[in-house]
Amino acid sequence: MNAEHSGSFGDHLRLWRQGRGLSQLSLSGLTGVSQRYLSTLETDKAHPSRAMVIALCDALDVPARARADMLMAADYVPSSASAPPDEASIAASRDSLAQLLKAHDPVPSVLVDQLWNVHDYNSGFGQLIRQFGEVDDILSRVAFDGRPNLLKLFYLAAGICSHVSNGSQIGRQALARLMLQSLQAPGDTQLAALRDDLQTLGEAPGEWWELPADTPSEIGELVLTRDGVRLRLAVLVSAFGALTEDNDLGWRIVTYLPLDAATRASFHMADSSPAMTPAD
Repeated sequence: MNAEHSGSFGDHLRLWRQGRGLSQLSLSGLTGVSQRYLSTLETDKAHPSRAMVIALCDALDVPARARADMLMAADYVPSSASAPPDEASIAASRDSLAQLLKAHDPVPSVLVDQLWNVHDYNSGFGQLIRQFGEVDDILSRVAFDGRPNLLKLFYLAAGICSHVSNGSQIGRQALARLMLQSLQAPGDTQLAALRDDLQTLGEAPGEWWELPADTPSEIGELVLTRDGVRLRLAVLVSAFGALTEDNDLGWRIVTYLPLDAATRASFHMADSSPAMTPAD
């Protein structure tokens, strides 16, 4: 088996099931496959048919690249019917999602790819970052593969990690999600490089990288502080495969929803410096 597609089918299936936050019983209900048989697949005690691999991928909403890996892990040749997206279709997908960012204003929202690299953001997100310095300057210090990286923004000293007051909670969720991504794509050298950068250069303690028993949530609270005052935001991560066909680039919109009246008011102020919520 090619190293790029290393890992047994059972390994891939288990990681994707956990990554979607599903128990074996829940996946059984979605597919009609018995929980007992799913258990034998995950432990590689049974070999799935090609149709079974595809059905499980459909139920787990596995994108095209990872679906091909699962087929190869089960000793099947992936279909070559669907060509990878060209530059025009990628641009069209990105433009469609950029319209959603504008619709979210003034609520901070940012468009990222599967590496959490920033492709676009709305004025609300710019206003959020501006509370901690010059936007372009901050984003230029947290680049990965030529683009600002959202994880580096919050977990490198060069970013705004010193202002994240609940780092343990939100950090464990974000870094556990990155660990799941890298485990699901063991041959992805870019994901591995991002993980290594954050582990080597980041401010997160080692225990944050321990994969939890429960799947990291797609929503969590982020508390940012500055000069004794704070912003409270719910962080919502949304994937948009329907707008981007198979979502092979892993497009996500990350939205920062204000959690209290003072924080909400700060993003409705036009040009003046937003007043942040006093810390208790």
